[in-house]
Amino acid sequence: MIQNLAWATGYNVVALPLAAGVLYRGYNIVLDPALGAVLNVFEYSDMRSELTITQN
Repeated sequence: MIQNLAWATGYNVVALPLAAGVLYRGYNIVLDPALGAVLNVFEYSDMRSELTITQN
Protein backbone atom coordinates (compact mmCIF):
# COMPACT_ATOMS: atom_id res chain seq x y z
CA MET A 1 0.00 0.00 0.00
CA ILE A 2 2.87 2.37 0.77
CA GLN A 3 4.34 1.71 -2.67
CA ASN A 4 1.02 2.57 -4.34
CA LEU A 5 0.83 5.79 -2.35
CA ALA A 6 4.36 6.71 -3.40
CA TRP A 7 3.62 6.06 -7.10
CA ALA A 8 0.36 8.02 -6.92
CA THR A 9 2.09 10.96 -5.26
CA GLY A 10 4.90 10.95 -7.83
CA TYR A 11 2.41 10.75 -10.67
CA ASN A 12 0.44 13.70 -9.31
CA VAL A 13 3.58 15.76 -8.71
CA VAL A 14 4.47 15.37 -12.40
CA ALA A 15 1.06 15.18 -14.08
CA LEU A 16 -0.81 18.02 -12.39
CA PRO A 17 1.67 20.78 -13.33
CA LEU A 18 1.79 19.41 -16.88
CA ALA A 19 -2.00 19.52 -17.06
CA ALA A 20 -1.97 23.06 -15.69
CA GLY A 21 0.22 24.22 -18.57
CA VAL A 22 3.69 24.57 -17.03
CA LEU A 23 5.36 23.73 -20.34
CA TYR A 24 3.51 26.47 -22.21
CA ARG A 25 5.34 29.40 -20.66
CA GLY A 26 8.89 28.19 -21.26
CA TYR A 27 8.58 25.95 -24.30
CA ASN A 28 5.27 26.97 -25.89
CA ILE A 29 4.02 23.38 -25.62
CA VAL A 30 0.33 22.72 -25.04
CA LEU A 31 -0.85 19.22 -24.22
CA ASP A 32 -3.93 17.96 -26.00
CA PRO A 33 -6.90 17.30 -23.68
CA ALA A 34 -7.35 13.94 -25.37
CA LEU A 35 -4.05 12.86 -23.81
CA GLY A 36 -5.54 13.55 -20.40
CA ALA A 37 -8.57 11.44 -21.27
CA VAL A 38 -6.35 8.54 -22.32
CA LEU A 39 -4.32 8.78 -19.11
CA ASN A 40 -7.55 8.89 -17.13
CA VAL A 41 -8.73 5.66 -18.76
CA PHE A 42 -5.42 3.98 -17.90
CA GLU A 43 -5.60 5.19 -14.33
CA TYR A 44 -9.18 3.93 -13.99
CA SER A 45 -8.26 0.49 -15.35
CA ASP A 46 -5.31 0.28 -12.94
CA MET A 47 -7.53 1.23 -10.02
CA ARG A 48 -10.14 -1.31 -11.06
CA SER A 49 -7.60 -4.13 -11.35
CA GLU A 50 -6.14 -3.21 -7.95
CA LEU A 51 -9.59 -3.38 -6.37
CA THR A 52 -10.22 -6.74 -8.01
CA ILE A 53 -6.93 -8.11 -6.69
CA THR A 54 -7.54 -6.90 -3.14
CA GLN A 55 -11.06 -8.35 -3.01
CA ASN A 56 -9.83 -11.88 -3.79
